[in-house]
Amino acid sequence: MDIVERYIAAVQRELPEQKREDIGRELNANILDKIEAIASDFLANAYFAISWITIGFAVISRTEKNEAQKQCEWSPEKLPSVSKSWQHISLQSIFTRFDVACCQYTNFKY
Repeated sequence: MDIVERYIAAVQRELPEQKREDIGRELNANILDKIEAIASDFLANAYFAISWITIGFAVISRTEKNEAQKQCEWSPEKLPSVSKSWQHISLQSIFTRFDVACCQYTNFKY
């Protein structure tokens, strides 16, 4: 607390000599009390914020686990059947489209 001591010394130089020590001690005590109050308020707020952040992450991680479990329960048998002809893709169409897409990607010319 070098800066506080230097401030009090500067104030004491401006005071009458008979009041310097008393006012210096009182000023030092007041300043240190204020610093301690600010630090304790800061720590209390920091602990509060850290606690809520931790709780938030705990809730999110539990939610993600539940979502992951739901995804693991998925199977192709649960898909609805194809009812319209435009929803069905023939095997030949799959390979033709794949071939065209590969050629476009590699800039291959027939």
